[in-house]
Amino acid sequence: MSGTSARGAHASTDVLGGSRPDPRVRDRVPPGLDGRRRRLTAVTRARRTAAWALTIVTLVSPLAACQSTPAASDTPDEGGVVAFVDDTSEGGDSALLEGTLALDSGCLTVVSTLDGSRVLPVFRQAAVAWDGTTLQVDGGSYVVGDTISLSGGYSPQPVSAAYVPADCEFDQAFHVAT
Repeated sequence: MSGTSARGAHASTDVLGGSRPDPRVRDRVPPGLDGRRRRLTAVTRARRTAAWALTIVTLVSPLAACQSTPAASDTPDEGGVVAFVDDTSEGGDSALLEGTLALDSGCLTVVSTLDGSRVLPVFRQAAVAWDGTTLQVDGGSYVVGDTISLSGGYSPQPVSAAYVPADCEFDQAFHVAT
């Protein structure tokens, strides 16, 4: 049985004779949301944005730590075993040098796994560190005898190198891209 009552046109009579709203009609605002719904949505949106920003910072921070630069006290200087170019030079070739790190004839070389030749790696001074036993480059640490992979470009002689160790014997130079 349904009909109109004092409560409105969308009311029905239940089995016990009481009047209740028709469940098919949703013209009422839920209690507590009268006008506050937009403010709650704006606050929620701001919280979500802040949460995403925090997540991105958390994920990117470890990646930035992988690209560390060597300590100023360990950067090579003239008189050492590491060949380098000044900080304004940039390597851009995409050749690959793979081999074993070696220290002979007073300089650091890589013995190529491809043909056994001695290759003089020429690093950008600010991108490499040498503490007497450990070479640090591209976020990795290498000691003499370790296998190393570098990208860059080959040349018969170290073109535009700021420093090449004296009495250094090598078959070709390799300018390391950074």
